[in-house]
Amino acid sequence: KLQQEKMSRTPGEVLAELQRGNARFWMNAANRPETSAFERRGLISKQFPSVAILGCSDSRVPTEIVFDQGLGDIFVVRVAGNCLDTATLASLQFAVHHLKVKVLAVLGHELCGAVKAAML
Repeated sequence: KLQQEKMSRTPGEVLAELQRGNARFWMNAANRPETSAFERRGLISKQFPSVAILGCSDSRVPTEIVFDQGLGDIFVVRVAGNCLDTATLASLQFAVHHLKVKVLAVLGHELCGAVKAAML
């Protein structure tokens, strides 16, 4: 049932859920959706993320946490400076073509060390 619900959401609904999750995170009201051992076991053989996010490797910006999402909810590609290259593009293409994600997003953040280093 959860799989059908996730797959039927529009891109606008997916984006709105990310925004609500981020608001919960900033207001210290995160749900931290955790799954049971049984549900985690189900994720071994399949995943149904509705969004793929290209984010920075910075340890201060853990994607699932800042959007208050659980295991299997987001397909995350992390690289310093959230740069698009052959490997990150291939990962995002996998998310679109095989996992059928509805939204692609790039997550930037303030004071990124990789961006600062690239500007030197």
